[in-house]
Amino acid sequence: MQAVILAAGLGTRLRPLTDETPKPLLRVGGVPLITRTLRELPDIIDEVIIVIGYRGEQIRTTVGDNGEGKKIRYVIQDELKGSGHAVHAARTLLSGRFLVLNGDDLYARADLDRFVEHDLALMVRELSVPIQSGAIVCDDRGRLVAIEESTFTTLVNTGSYMLDDRFWEYPLVPKAAGATELGLPQTIAGMVKGHTVAVVRSNFWMPVGTHEELARAEAHFAALAPELIS
Repeated sequence: MQAVILAAGLGTRLRPLTDETPKPLLRVGGVPLITRTLRELPDIIDEVIIVIGYRGEQIRTTVGDNGEGKKIRYVIQDELKGSGHAVHAARTLLSGRFLVLNGDDLYARADLDRFVEHDLALMVRELSVPIQSGAIVCDDRGRLVAIEESTFTTLVNTGSYMLDDRFWEYPLVPKAAGATELGLPQTIAGMVKGHTVAVVRSNFWMPVGTHEELARAEAHFAALAPELIS
């Protein structure tokens, strides 16, 4: 199975750390974020396509053509037009089922092992306190019904998706009305009329998009036993 890691963004909320370094190469516990992601991939994943953009050659040089035992290929997202656009940049390299992950989030192998058993799915993390985000609405059988933008919710999208060739049949949907960015979750939400999209809950997920989140991730790994940090 293939995986796509989205790693093209500018990382503006992490400046000045990202002035010279792409966000996926920022280190947590001494290890680049993207390396941690590669280490957590299920064994069934044998090839990874990394979508690069901002300072992408640094990612290519750091990860190389074989990262953590996986074959690595790269595609360039010339224009930063959102996550849906980024996945489409890799379309010619993909076939069958594939996993999509954000390159600046931290995931756990146990969650991903369960997740890749699905054909069409998105993974969520249930929080104890509501935050303003795109609310994932699902039915009592754990199937996606809709995504409601800019609302308070405890069920948060982790930026991880299971897709297959049916995804290409649907036009990309803007992230919001009038937006130029083409959203991956918004496009997947449009698939529910014709297909079942599972909503899978994770036990671990850490976004690393701000200085506060980076500090939280550092603290998490500092608290682990030394042999688990790197």
